[in-house]
Amino acid sequence: MKSLVSALILQPPSALALRVSAFLLFFAALSALAGLLVFRRKKTFRTVMGLLSFCLAASALFVCLVTPGSGVLDPFPRPELKPQGDPRDTVEAFFDAVRAGDTASAKELLDDVTAFDAWEQPESESALLMRDALANSFDYHLRGGSVIEGLDARQSVSVSTLDLNAAQEELNRQTESELRELCDFRPRRFLADESGAFLPEVTREAWLEALKQTLEQKEEYHSSSELELQLRYSPLGWHIVNADELLRVLHGGVPDADADAWADRSQAEAVDGLVYDRPVYTVPEDAAAGPAFDAGNYVYTDDPAVVQQIVDSAVVLLDGQELCWNPSIERMAGSRMICYCDDTILVICWKEIVNDCCLSFCEVKIAHGSQLRRGLAGGSYSYGPGPRIRETEFSRSVNAVASIDGDFYDYRKLGITVYQREVYRNNPALIDSCFFTASGDMLFAHRGELMGEGEAEQFVKDNDVVFGLAFGPILVENGEATTTTSYPVGEVLLHYSRAAIGQLDNLHYLLMTCGFGDWYDNIPDINETARYIQAKGVDKAYTLDGGQTAEIVINGQSYNHIDFDTERPMSDIIYFVTALPEEQTPDEG
Repeated sequence: MKSLVSALILQPPSALALRVSAFLLFFAALSALAGLLVFRRKKTFRTVMGLLSFCLAASALFVCLVTPGSGVLDPFPRPELKPQGDPRDTVEAFFDAVRAGDTASAKELLDDVTAFDAWEQPESESALLMRDALANSFDYHLRGGSVIEGLDARQSVSVSTLDLNAAQEELNRQTESELRELCDFRPRRFLADESGAFLPEVTREAWLEALKQTLEQKEEYHSSSELELQLRYSPLGWHIVNADELLRVLHGGVPDADADAWADRSQAEAVDGLVYDRPVYTVPEDAAAGPAFDAGNYVYTDDPAVVQQIVDSAVVLLDGQELCWNPSIERMAGSRMICYCDDTILVICWKEIVNDCCLSFCEVKIAHGSQLRRGLAGGSYSYGPGPRIRETEFSRSVNAVASIDGDFYDYRKLGITVYQREVYRNNPALIDSCFFTASGDMLFAHRGELMGEGEAEQFVKDNDVVFGLAFGPILVENGEATTTTSYPVGEVLLHYSRAAIGQLDNLHYLLMTCGFGDWYDNIPDINETARYIQAKGVDKAYTLDGGQTAEIVINGQSYNHIDFDTERPMSDIIYFVTALPEEQTPDEG
């Protein structure tokens, strides 16, 4: 609209006269052409003269159109354009409009608003935050008067505003801090891919929060710039020209084409080289005991809400997995739940009554496979009857957070037994064997499998097996309960106190004993035992030694009722430990 008004209304009279002349000559040319055609048919006018008339008229038209206001055919000379007003007023009006957020008025005082528009119409939340922070941090001071040279002028000005380049270092630091905090409160699968690279939506979230915090302290990142603005006069007044440096300063000192481009570049710089590196603690395979745990972490309660708070605090450790325990479980009347939780292990124990049978459960989630261990009385494998230790004492000696009895390996000679990656017994014809890998997975070998020479050793090597048990039978496989009609150990068809270990998910286990307790005396056979633990959602489960040996120990104390109220000294246990280094365990009290 401004250029149209300038062209049609504000032009001097000589230019208007040229337009009128051009209009008349155009019709003259049309008339000449018409006459040429008519006279040619009547053969009363020479064709060459007609063509010459048309060319001369067209040339006059062309000259008038391409040289408006030149004085051709114009008896009035064009008056000289003289600047009016003070360029300083234009500069003040521009900065006042910027400070007031009146972008429409500010743009009217620029000769090129392309770059200004790009920054004033951001699409992302981050760019909007940055733009608002810049507007709120802006100030200016004119230095001296304007220098006018014809239609051009210069004005010196000092501009103070947020310097985004100066804030980038703090933004980088704050982004890293936000990512580390997310690692402390969110499971890895929701933060990073398998290579450890943070997911794009996670880095955006962390950077955006870092930007908010950094901009809250924007006064710490102010900078001042001395500029000499160039202005030019037109019939519409003074306008600021060649404003690239001015806009760069107003946009926080960054050269990006628009605010969204700056946001993308800033985020890329802030997260460059950052990967998920939450510490992974492990326990040496040959360690005689686990690290000392913090006994103050044990919680004894009959309130499910207390347990749920502990579960909520273990969200990173659970890594998106669902627990078997839930607040709605109908627990045995008068029983208490016991919990333990640190960054590397979560344990929840509770009791239920099913078919007048007392079931004791201990759910365990660990951070690393090395926290699942097998302990042998005396610390080494025995080929005959060897040392015996009560499980409560055994558990305390190895710093077990939770434990269950093993297979009583030195009481019989059946099955395949593995300890510290070495096969010590290979007699798989009659019973099922269970193996635990370095990654914490349970593997089965059915009776009659791995019979060939060297097969067991190769199986241990190929599957990275750390230890193996020889009792059984297998209770649950691929989520389905098995049915057993005969088995050489464990008196499977009799009603007998039982112990079992199952795997729910990756590094996630369920220990169970079922037997006498608190006047409940409907003791299960092996198939009932399989159905009890399968109902809890385990994918795999295996029978451990039962009877008086069936025992779960928490914090060095028996959790379930033991047959005859007396612990039986045993040869081995399966136990779970914290992986936190002892120097990082909080001081008691």
